[in-house]
Amino acid sequence: MRHHVVILGGSYAGIAAMRRLSKSSKLSITLIDQHPYHFLQTEGYELISSNTSFDESIVNLPSLCSNYDNVTFKHHTVTSIDNQKK
Repeated sequence: MRHHVVILGGSYAGIAAMRRLSKSSKLSITLIDQHPYHFLQTEGYELISSNTSFDESIVNLPSLCSNYDNVTFKHHTVTSIDNQKK
């Protein structure tokens, strides 16, 4: 039986959780974020000083998720969570 895990937010923590959980073949994972990208804040200074491009300072979440067999990306804004319906 496969369990389904939903991760809300493609931040550093969300991406780290997705990568770690994706190692289990017993899980299917959905990563949901309101943006199709994650901005690498650590690259912000490089971007401001023109030492890097915007494309090099983001992670494309749909592309990242497509690298994993058991991960799906949804570009949505979560407005509520129904704990009883899971």
